Amino acid sequence: METLFENKYTRTREIITEIYRYYYFKRRFFIFVDALIILCTLYSAVLSVLVGKFLWDNMIFLPIAFFIQFFVYFMQVNALVNRDKETHGCEPCVEMLVNDDIIAHRLGDTMSSQIDFSKIRSCITTKNLICLRTKAGLLYIFEKNSFTKGDAESFLRFLKDKGIKIIR
Repeated sequence: METLFENKYTRTREIITEIYRYYYFKRRFFIFVDALIILCTLYSAVLSVLVGKFLWDNMIFLPIAFFIQFFVYFMQVNALVNRDKETHGCEPCVEMLVNDDIIAHRLGDTMSSQIDFSKIRSCITTKNLICLRTKAGLLYIFEKNSFTKGDAESFLRFLKDKGIKIIR
């Protein structure tokens, strides 16, 4: 079957950081949780003023919650960078091949996986990346400026024609 799109890039710390930055700080779930934490803290502050007693235990929760979120974010980025170094000895080369039926993903010298379009839940775009999220929660990542066959906009139209939801 003819390859319609090819994407080749090196998975650098910058790419990994962009992926996790979206995941931990721009997803609706985390935005909702962060807003809820802020609202609870504001409620606690108002309650403290009305009662006349400062409620330290409630006010300390906000910085701790945000610290945990940032800590987990940095730990995930470092874990993937270190795994790449341990497994490949360097930043691995990623190759994505797309035809009408499947997406083939190659990491380094071996074919890692293939997935058909029926298993893709959505497509998330960031500043430099196109991320396909599967029903199992896996991400297949394309760097927008690294298409060796086709281009990012054509690929997004292709995905939309396949019925995949595009989230910008």
